[in-house]
Amino acid sequence: MDLEELKKKQNKLLEKVRKVLLSFPQPCVYDGESKEDFPKFIKHIFDIFEKDEGIRGDLKRKFLKEFKERENEFKHPLSLCGCTVEDPIGLIHFKTHSMKRGKMYKKYTVLKGLNSKTQDFLKKLSTEGSERREKIKMQIANSIFKKQKQMEILHKETNEQEDEKEIQKEEQDNNQKEQEKEIQEKEIQEKEQEQEQEKEQEKQEEKEKQEEKEKQEKEEREKQEQIKLILIQHKEEINQKILQIINARKKHFEKKEKTLNNYLQALKKDKDYVKYKLVKNTFKAYFKEWLRVEQYIGKGSNLVGDTFEKLSEKQAIPLIVERLGLEKDQYKVFSNVYWNSVNGEIDFVITDHLEENVLALVEAKHQIFDIAAAYRQSGPDRLLKGKNEIKIKDKIISVPKNAPCFVITNYVEDKLNFGIESKLKDRLRNIFFDYEKKWEIEEIYDRLRNFCEGKQSPLQWFNLHADEKLIII
Repeated sequence: MDLEELKKKQNKLLEKVRKVLLSFPQPCVYDGESKEDFPKFIKHIFDIFEKDEGIRGDLKRKFLKEFKERENEFKHPLSLCGCTVEDPIGLIHFKTHSMKRGKMYKKYTVLKGLNSKTQDFLKKLSTEGSERREKIKMQIANSIFKKQKQMEILHKETNEQEDEKEIQKEEQDNNQKEQEKEIQEKEIQEKEQEQEQEKEQEKQEEKEKQEEKEKQEKEEREKQEQIKLILIQHKEEINQKILQIINARKKHFEKKEKTLNNYLQALKKDKDYVKYKLVKNTFKAYFKEWLRVEQYIGKGSNLVGDTFEKLSEKQAIPLIVERLGLEKDQYKVFSNVYWNSVNGEIDFVITDHLEENVLALVEAKHQIFDIAAAYRQSGPDRLLKGKNEIKIKDKIISVPKNAPCFVITNYVEDKLNFGIESKLKDRLRNIFFDYEKKWEIEEIYDRLRNFCEGKQSPLQWFNLHADEKLIII
């Protein structure tokens, strides 16, 4: 879908999304919502959890049959998480992931995740022609270009200072002779200038704007040409710097791998971790198959991960850029940008072409009911979490308090089941599978209300912001 076609379809897509948001019982726990229909909402959600229809029901029955057939094998690991062979797979999964996992487990998993990312980074950076390696090459080439520019400016300033001394000396001699003549002519010139200035001012301003634009365009073209030359002329230097980055990351990775191994050895001696791993490994294949079916429910889209992100960048970002009134050479787009002082990342950041000013933040959510949650991440609420600066390349850039935040989502003709945002669904799932506690309706309400306090529902956010802040692909 091209830009013009997407622009034309926005109003129709907005209306379709509005109908989707209105077609489900409202949660009744966000600010401004009435509590009256909360029982109706909970019944709707729990009815979905209890459904044994289709592949979900078939899978539950299949697992129950297998567990009974393998009762002798499964009895002990199930007892460790407080379950029996009579329990449904959803409860076993919930209980397993509620088990104690050892003192070092959190540190181990966080470090393991970071090391996995480092390993992936090293692999991509070491592959000639990869997108990551090409980006790093461009960053290094830009750095060389800036250094060259600084040297040119310094050289130019030195020459200009020497020329200026000669000019000043000559001017001092001439000024003395012409001073009297200038005083006489000054009054006449001032009168003429006043009349001409008013007429010329508007023309001059327009001319200066045009010249500045042409200058910027010329500088950008020259810069790109110079960078192309730098990539060729400094090929060895650039490759050497990339090798230095790889070696530095490898050393850091190896050091962390030793720490990771120490954590793992400590965990293997921890009774809680041993029990958890026994249960998890025993039912690993069952959990994987169950989640494959379970996580589809309520998804509301067939675009996930890289596919949705690439489509967002290709289709939605140009539409946002147009809304911001930016020309082609006035901006740059960066994806998966990290905050500087707090955890988390932004799906897309739009900066000026010099990469000095943040012009917009963009969050992309493939689930329609996550649009309000997306805006909370990088909209005005980000300030409460200290999200004031981002990291792009090796630079820390301040994000203006009033930086606009846009949300991208996806509409497809899928059947939606839950009709709630993902984080609220996760909390309801945990309540539903906590069979040991008999939840009263008031307790569920208080728990969910506590989570949603100070927040807008997807429908509320849509009504307030969709026309200006939402892009649908």
